[in-house]
Amino acid sequence: MNPSKPRFVIWGYGSENMFHDFGAMLIAQGHEVLFLPDEKLDRREELQTLLHAPYILLTSAHFGRDTRILHDFYPDIRIGNEFLDLLHHCPPILSVFYPHDLSTPLVINEPLLLDAFDLVLWPTPFFGYQPRPRKLVEVGWIGFRDLPRPASARQYDSVLLFSDICHHMRCLGMAATHAKLMPILETGTAIKFPRWPGHEAIEEYFSSRGAHVIAATTPAGSLIQDSRLIVSNSVSSISVEAAYMGTPVINLLEEYLSPGLQENLLAGLPGCVLSSYADFPIHLANPPKAVPPCVKRFDDARVLDIILAEAALRDPCERPLPSRIEILTRSVTASPPPATTGTSLPAEETSASDSNTQSDAHTDALPPSPRAGANEEKDRAELAAALRLLALDQMEEAFAILQTLVSAGTPLAAPYHQIALLALKQDETTIAEEFLTLACEREQPPGEAHLELARLFFATGRFDDTLSTLSPLLRHGPANNPDAHGLLRRTLGAAPELGAIAWARLIADLKWQHG
Repeated sequence: MNPSKPRFVIWGYGSENMFHDFGAMLIAQGHEVLFLPDEKLDRREELQTLLHAPYILLTSAHFGRDTRILHDFYPDIRIGNEFLDLLHHCPPILSVFYPHDLSTPLVINEPLLLDAFDLVLWPTPFFGYQPRPRKLVEVGWIGFRDLPRPASARQYDSVLLFSDICHHMRCLGMAATHAKLMPILETGTAIKFPRWPGHEAIEEYFSSRGAHVIAATTPAGSLIQDSRLIVSNSVSSISVEAAYMGTPVINLLEEYLSPGLQENLLAGLPGCVLSSYADFPIHLANPPKAVPPCVKRFDDARVLDIILAEAALRDPCERPLPSRIEILTRSVTASPPPATTGTSLPAEETSASDSNTQSDAHTDALPPSPRAGANEEKDRAELAAALRLLALDQMEEAFAILQTLVSAGTPLAAPYHQIALLALKQDETTIAEEFLTLACEREQPPGEAHLELARLFFATGRFDDTLSTLSPLLRHGPANNPDAHGLLRRTLGAAPELGAIAWARLIADLKWQHG
């Protein structure tokens, strides 16, 4: 990596990505910039793109929401890997967070997760959450870039920065949403919709009916600074942004929100009044008074200097390598195995994986990853490459390929098995057990992964687990398996006693094997 021109990855979706202009500035200065999620990349390609080259990771999106929540909130947005998965699977040189929302900068458990970031950039002088991040720098509001202008020098009298477009399109539809907004639009107030999938069709519909529509790609911050009055709705950040930047606000009350929610959130916000849709013309005739700005202007050059200075303190070569592969297990071991084909196992041996698959609602919302055909052939080719690298003792390169395969949910057992073997060489027995278990769930027919897991159980004195792991191998594995039979004899000799269930299973296994 050229230290003066490092690679940047900006992760965000729709209007939660505040780094569009910052990214354009980086590109103009000669930096390589990748915007994720990318409609052209699937989950595996995202991981492959990030695993093999150092980069600086920026986000302004809510990173605590998993794909299931994101799918419910934003069904039109394609999310590949969750942000925290990328952070864990593909550690950057420097990870940077900046909030896109001034009213609710953090949601869910994000305050507790901020320590996952090396650098937190904050828009205001106050933080307001506990615990305070290790590295916190106030940089001003990213939408506030120009010097404040007097009202007489601003282009627009009033602009509605409309929010909750997904809710309105889903619950009301285009025509009813237009009818709802007519009391606002009839006053000559311009409207800007969020930069969201499908905004072009909405803009065309409203424009064809006489509304003054401002392109969704226009930054909200520039409109706030170029309007004498901002109109907002719901509990979006727009009300707070405008008030903090010194532009008065009329916030429209939404009936679909909890009673009192908007009043409680915006009560006491200087320069802001609340209004029903019907009463908007009354408030427009007597708008709130402007107050001086209370946030700093965002300086792209200063922020870039802060980021590059932090990145210079970190060595790109210090990214986690196979010696600490536990970072991968946080999400991989939580994912259910793909459906397998081949000889079915007895009920007692499949019930655990079945229950995992049925109970994991999280994966239902993930974009489907093809698991057969050409994709499986690609997996096999990548696995062969990893095995060749392992034979040459090129551990880091091999591990990167294996990590990409398991993170993308390959149906092949061997990648999980190989990571487990790497873990065993480093005495990471807990990780080895987790990955061998994943390998066994995918191994059809039972073979080396089952035998390796049984050996691990035997070495730690877990003799019942040893026999239960050998069970599918004895029933469905090779008829002549001296390693399995040898381990079985050693287990019977070492175990002080076996319970009734273990004996019954062993007798059934042997009867099954010998017909």
